[in-house]
Amino acid sequence: YYEDFLYDATEWDKTRCLTPAGKPCYKLRYCPRIEGEYSIQISATVDGREIPFAPMTFTAREDARPWPGFVRCDTQHKAFMKFDNGAPFWGLGVNVRSPFDNRYQQVAPYSNWQDMGLSAYEHLFRKYRQQGINVVEVWMSSWWLALEWINDAPGFHGVGHYNQYRAWMLDYILRLAEENDIYLILALNNHGKFGMVYDTEWERNPYNVNCGGFLEKCEDFYTSEQAKEAFRNVTRYIVSRWGASDRLLSWKLFTEVDLTGPTIEFYHHPSVAAWHAEMGAFLKSIDIYQHPVTTHWMLGYHRINDAIATLPELDFLTTDAYYSLGGGTKALVDMLRTGVSYARKWEKPLVITEFGGSSYADSMGNLMRQVEIGLWTGLFNEAAILPLYWWFALLEDKDLYYYYRSISRFAAHEDRRGLSLKHYAMPEAPLSVNEMYSADRYYAWLFDTDYFYSEQENLLPQTQKDRMLTGISLTPGDYNLIVWDCQNGNTREQQQLKVSAEGEKVSVRLPEFTQSIAVKITPLE
Repeated sequence: YYEDFLYDATEWDKTRCLTPAGKPCYKLRYCPRIEGEYSIQISATVDGREIPFAPMTFTAREDARPWPGFVRCDTQHKAFMKFDNGAPFWGLGVNVRSPFDNRYQQVAPYSNWQDMGLSAYEHLFRKYRQQGINVVEVWMSSWWLALEWINDAPGFHGVGHYNQYRAWMLDYILRLAEENDIYLILALNNHGKFGMVYDTEWERNPYNVNCGGFLEKCEDFYTSEQAKEAFRNVTRYIVSRWGASDRLLSWKLFTEVDLTGPTIEFYHHPSVAAWHAEMGAFLKSIDIYQHPVTTHWMLGYHRINDAIATLPELDFLTTDAYYSLGGGTKALVDMLRTGVSYARKWEKPLVITEFGGSSYADSMGNLMRQVEIGLWTGLFNEAAILPLYWWFALLEDKDLYYYYRSISRFAAHEDRRGLSLKHYAMPEAPLSVNEMYSADRYYAWLFDTDYFYSEQENLLPQTQKDRMLTGISLTPGDYNLIVWDCQNGNTREQQQLKVSAEGEKVSVRLPEFTQSIAVKITPLE
């Protein structure tokens, strides 16, 4: 079911930017995955009466550029993702759950960022494409893209009535994603809808009996058959309307599921895992494109519980990387490194969809330094999708996009599957050395721990001189060596090197640098 609207891009208020236009209609959305002639036959009954539809046909032509297909989890390399054609999927993203965050105004009261409503995505997505950003998370939250809510904005009429204003907005966002080669993680529920602990919205939830619904308590959402049927209905509509897009990366059942229910530990209740199994299976049964399904835990990997994580209905796992106040950037790096290795026991990709300080932010110095260190630590720790920065408006205010542009240029076309990982402290310098390597490839990223781990707000990084990487093992052959500037995304040095004999060790003398530097050695084409 579809209603069309006229969109006024100059009006930022989401309740006023759309004006209903034309008559409602029904649509069928389908993505042909091979070229050729297709036939369509629709059968329908209304009140027991069959409605005749004439057969239809259409022709699908091959795309001008090769189409890789939909994104899947890689069953061979468990930590990674791939396309239908087998090519590795590279994910570099930002969390833009909604166009405005009240907490950011407290963190950066001088911010120029305003609630631009729907037009924010047009502004951001064009910029993201230029910087190599290709993954964005968006939320079907009550204040943004939810289809069901109490009647506090145009189009909301409670459970079972799907807000066509918000549906049209998600259409628009997905179309922008398709135009800008961006893949969306779509969160179907945020924790506040069915939680009493933090950010609770239960008192305004249309499922609540006090708001015309049928649930006495928020945790009944997981066990009530009426609630399950209502969720299946809205999920069926969501899959029908948006599932055909190859830029829909995954369905996320919940954000911070461990904050749902009456207490912070309620998520361990068997009903929560049972609900994920049931609804995950339902999603897979109706989604002919088989988008990956996930759910999400708060703070960090230590909150993930096996009862939910091991469900075969969940294809990958998502969580945050927020440290306790005072933990600082070192705590972030430790969480990112440990979390990915910890996730190996689940044999599923682990994606950090929120990071940046603690759950209550941090100093501005830490938040800015953590953009670079969060992305590069993810790159060197088997992250299928590099960690998604939470403070997207800060990227705008401080123009920090060069970190994304740099890492995209360095790594977007590198296949990291099957590489070995290592990190260690350089004995003669305050440098952390992070390595990825195989028999014929070697990558390294070095960062100044004195600079990144400092709590000093305006500390300047020291110049690193006469630093060397030694003991690099490569099979005999000719190689291309690139030394990379992590700040501006340019090559510092490039040369060819030859490994003549088995067991010969390679050393790389690094140019002077501050803050960080990266190295890439790949076979000479």
